[in-house]
Amino acid sequence: MRPLARLTFRFISLATLLFAISHAQALPTPADLASAESASTAWLGLVDIRRYPESYDASAPAMKSLVPRAAFEHATATIRAPLGKLTKRTVKSVKAIKAPKVDSKDGFIAVEYSSSFEALDATTESVLLTLQDGEWHPFSYAVKREGDPTPGQVRMILRDRIDTAHRGVGIVVAISDKTGRRVIAHGSTAREGGKPVDGDTLFEIGSITKVFTGLLLADAVVRGEVSLDDPVSKYLPASVKTLKAGGTDVTLLQLATHTSGLPRVPSNMAVKDSDNPYADYTVEQLYETLNLFDHPAPVKAGVQYSNLGMGLLGHVLALRAGTNYESLLRSRVLEPLGMKDTVIALDAQKKARFARPHLATLYPTPAWELPALAGAGALRSTANDMLKFAEAHLGKKPTALDAAIRLALRPADAAGSQGLGWSVRNNGELAMHTGATGGSTSYIALDNKEKRAFVVMGNSANAIIDIGNHLFSRDQPLLYSPVQVMRKKIRLADPTAFDRYVGTYSLTSDFSITITRQGDRYFSQATSQGPFEIFPASESLFFLKALEAALEFSTNAAGQVTHLTLLQNGA
Repeated sequence: MRPLARLTFRFISLATLLFAISHAQALPTPADLASAESASTAWLGLVDIRRYPESYDASAPAMKSLVPRAAFEHATATIRAPLGKLTKRTVKSVKAIKAPKVDSKDGFIAVEYSSSFEALDATTESVLLTLQDGEWHPFSYAVKREGDPTPGQVRMILRDRIDTAHRGVGIVVAISDKTGRRVIAHGSTAREGGKPVDGDTLFEIGSITKVFTGLLLADAVVRGEVSLDDPVSKYLPASVKTLKAGGTDVTLLQLATHTSGLPRVPSNMAVKDSDNPYADYTVEQLYETLNLFDHPAPVKAGVQYSNLGMGLLGHVLALRAGTNYESLLRSRVLEPLGMKDTVIALDAQKKARFARPHLATLYPTPAWELPALAGAGALRSTANDMLKFAEAHLGKKPTALDAAIRLALRPADAAGSQGLGWSVRNNGELAMHTGATGGSTSYIALDNKEKRAFVVMGNSANAIIDIGNHLFSRDQPLLYSPVQVMRKKIRLADPTAFDRYVGTYSLTSDFSITITRQGDRYFSQATSQGPFEIFPASESLFFLKALEAALEFSTNAAGQVTHLTLLQNGA
């Protein structure tokens, strides 16, 4: 996680061109102008249909020597995804220019267009081309777009992610700023048979639960019930040994700032269901792993992110209060803030509004349960509820938690990067956290200087942090992903016919795939990996649900297998 990091790229200016059109040079020949215009328009044709890898290939070699392919693809997606489809484009001007700070003996030609898109009307679109090897190639591209993304442009981003790239099922974006609230949603609660998502759809929020746990700690401190420097062991049963790291007691503050030295996950997790890994982890096992914890050396400086540590913090706060985590959170945080849709246990009414989690491949997967470590990631919430939470942290109106919120946002580690549960910057002025389970992702960011908050929630394992970061700052690029191929499972009439595929296939000298069958189920296992079930899309094509991959078997006229092809990443 790189919270609030400034990601830069050298290729594309999001709002203005790298060059000044007014810097005219020697008049080009009509043939030059016509050739450059033709090359520009053909190149834009690739961009229009989201074929960014091919548009990179067609770009100027000089540009490609400066800009990696991935940076180009992300930058182009950042320009085009918010705009939607092209509705009109006419050539405005074609002329030679001199590009400042760019050395080219052949000069440049700039082609400007008057263009309109679904979410941006009547703007200027510009392509800068350079002559190399006798042909004109695009060197730079820009679309004039001022201000923050509009709700319509946010909707285009979500549509591109869900409908075009197949990298999501449902996504909700919620924004609060000085102009008010906005909720933009696209997609559904389930890939099949779902309902449209909206501001009242419940999503798993995963590790964003940790900022609630941090606020519970801050509230207990404000109430005088605990101290940040209290040893964790003060609130644990006598049967659990004193928790120490580097010879000193582990404190509540260290748990809340990920500086305790505890591992990311418990050392004694024996996962029975990889789709719901924490479900069978018990309090007894938690105490067992604490008794096994041995950290004689001083804890290394810096953050060592720990689900175990934050889950333990939630557990001891509930123990001290004589209740369970959800009940404590409800009485201390959720009810005071009016957050009626933030829960762990779903009643029938909330289940009807719950967004079913999906793998990155968009196949359903179970929601996570964390009975012993609830404070690390067990909450479900809605965009509207998360806006209430965010606005309380922006101080938009007085609440009973104001003092606790100020404490939770205050930098509390040596580097000044961690509040109580939050990642913070600028002395707590900026704060953020992300969340992920096996099939849901979430994002929250606060800007207390400008009184802005951004929430993004999705019900697939595909990344959405880039959407949140881009809304927070347009300098942050959107990610480009190739279109994911969605395949439908069929049933083989005779499962034993699959046996001709059984065997081991060497794809390289040190990488092979072994194919097996168990009744009417089929499996592949690659070198140094566990087995994955594969599902027939046809008699010869089988796909994985856990990964974006497929296997295609080729046979000769006699039906004998000649080779196996591994298809990945949109192939």
